Amino acid sequence: PISTGSLQLDVLLPAGGLQRGTLLECFPATSSAGGNGMGTLAMLLAKAAAADGGAVMIVDREKTFYPPFSVAMGISWEQLLIVRPRNAKEELWAIDQSLRCAGVAAVWAPLKKISAHDFRRLQLAAENSEAVGLLLRDSPWRKEPSWAHVQLAVASLASEERKLPKSGRHLQVTLIRTRGANLNAAA
Repeated sequence: PISTGSLQLDVLLPAGGLQRGTLLECFPATSSAGGNGMGTLAMLLAKAAAADGGAVMIVDREKTFYPPFSVAMGISWEQLLIVRPRNAKEELWAIDQSLRCAGVAAVWAPLKKISAHDFRRLQLAAENSEAVGLLLRDSPWRKEPSWAHVQLAVASLASEERKLPKSGRHLQVTLIRTRGANLNAAA
């Protein structure tokens, strides 16, 4: 396993860290859409996956990704590749091909509706590579069948909520499901 850089998160993940060749889904902990920390967590995981080299592929059909964000998180410009597909079919193809690419360490992609067949295709693509697929999903898709190896719920916490230090962003991460188990652990 690859350390995420957070002992609490490493302990939460089934392999004791991030595992290559897997898909990981991030959901908001509540039904609210904005400011939930999913993108931040997924970017931190992408950084961990790419620590030994390899590209971080951003598949951004909605054109909402802000590239300086990833650089501020510690991913170099040289590692960052951004693809902006025109439609859902191209988006799925870009994620699939990126997961299969030997030079890609992580694929970071907001993903809406996906069929079980296409989801399985992405799972097999990840398993046959060294890439980590980080799929950002909205709450409605949380109850749908999933081929992801791990599902996490993410909430952004205000410092005053948990008596946390004032600096930095604080996330609460809950393990929803891991392949073969249905859990409710939190870090």
